[in-house]
Amino acid sequence: MIAGRLRSPECDFCAEFGTEYSPLTATDAPPKSSRVIHASDGWYIVPSVGPIVEGHLLVCPQSHLTAVLDACDEQVRIADRVLSEAVRILREKFNAKGILICEHGTGAGEQQRSGACVEHAHIHVSPGPVDVINFMRDRVTIASEWHPNLVAIRANHQAGAGYLLLGTEQETDGRRLWLSETGEVLPRQWFRQVLAKAAGSAQEWDWRKTKNEETFARTLKIARTQSNWG
Repeated sequence: MIAGRLRSPECDFCAEFGTEYSPLTATDAPPKSSRVIHASDGWYIVPSVGPIVEGHLLVCPQSHLTAVLDACDEQVRIADRVLSEAVRILREKFNAKGILICEHGTGAGEQQRSGACVEHAHIHVSPGPVDVINFMRDRVTIASEWHPNLVAIRANHQAGAGYLLLGTEQETDGRRLWLSETGEVLPRQWFRQVLAKAAGSAQEWDWRKTKNEETFARTLKIARTQSNWG
């Protein structure tokens, strides 16, 4: 499997995780501090910049990877564990019934094709209706049946290929993950676009244009009340 570089000098996420200061969330008002909610073995949970809904989180590695499924075996197991922690946060602190999971995994030179916006691996984990994921699944070619975790689904992944990882977690069905890596060209920030439309804010999907700072602050405050950060 492909190993990540410790840092990439052009990457905002690397700059953020290396200094505990986020150039992505910088404003003129202090404090300019870390947005990390949970840290475990080089993986972080952070609120998304420009969150579509309250509780919109990201699971990210500290090292510069472009796709979670291209990490080594141990790192994928850690990512799976941190993903479960993000789900727990949403259930316990945000009373989420349906939880959506998505990663635009970037292969070599495939950022545009995969729909990624930032070339540093990050899994979206958000409250929302499962119809969001069902809509996306119906519009791409799924490579296999669903799998219960990242380790299992990686067996269907071709190292270095761009992909779309889709998933849901419900109290009745548990976690279900699907993988599409057929090379289809996907819309930029596609998950955010579909989630924004479902949330009734179809024009507010682009985090570079719509920061939703109040929702970001509420998400950070609520999630940190039970975190292990520090």
